[in-house]
Amino acid sequence: MSEFGSMSAPEVDAVKQRLISQISEMTDAEIEIVTKSEESLAFYIAGAFKALAAAIGYVIALPIAFAVKVAQSLYEGFKGGFAAGFRSAGIEL
Repeated sequence: MSEFGSMSAPEVDAVKQRLISQISEMTDAEIEIVTKSEESLAFYIAGAFKALAAAIGYVIALPIAFAVKVAQSLYEGFKGGFAAGFRSAGIEL
């Protein structure tokens, strides 16, 4: 059995030759249509991966943004608390 399922090597060669023949008989307009179709598919796939990456980035950013906000709040709280504690002791920062 070949890598092409149940087709024998001569059958695979015949299919290859038929495809090569069909491609060589294509007009410029037909080749342009095929080219645009491939470009469109590549553009669609690239867009799909870009959207997927954006969604993953968003999901990752949410907990990081939460952690940053918590850290900023803790910093501001400690800073204000230390300043108030020093002021009550008569020490200005």
